[in-house]
Amino acid sequence: MLWVAKRSSADWTTWAAFAGTMLVQGICYISIVAVAKPVYDNGVLLDGGADLAKGSISYYFDLLYVTGFVQILASFTVYGWYLYAVVPAYAGFKLFQFAKPLLWDKASGAEVEVDEATRKKLERTQQRAERRRVKRF
Repeated sequence: MLWVAKRSSADWTTWAAFAGTMLVQGICYISIVAVAKPVYDNGVLLDGGADLAKGSISYYFDLLYVTGFVQILASFTVYGWYLYAVVPAYAGFKLFQFAKPLLWDKASGAEVEVDEATRKKLERTQQRAERRRVKRF
């Protein structure tokens, strides 16, 4: 076994990290099973379970794959644990993509300078839209 050969180089932090990744794998697996579990009532199928290819459940699969790969890589080198930093980096990236329009909204900033022709065209468009709203009511 490989872990026996490298046992002398594995200190308590390596074992703690391995236990933490096993916990992550367990939570992901239990969550996937809970979502995919069908619901029966007196032998009649009420819900066949969620589609595992869509939605946020696919992130659990990604986390399982990354965790497994990190565990395999960490059995060869201690630097394999650094690959696990990809998970919070990706989460931060997705959070930034979500928050970017909210933080730097063009409407909240200073007004953009427009030339006279564009300003008149926008005013006419707004007047037409206002007339259409008035006609409807």
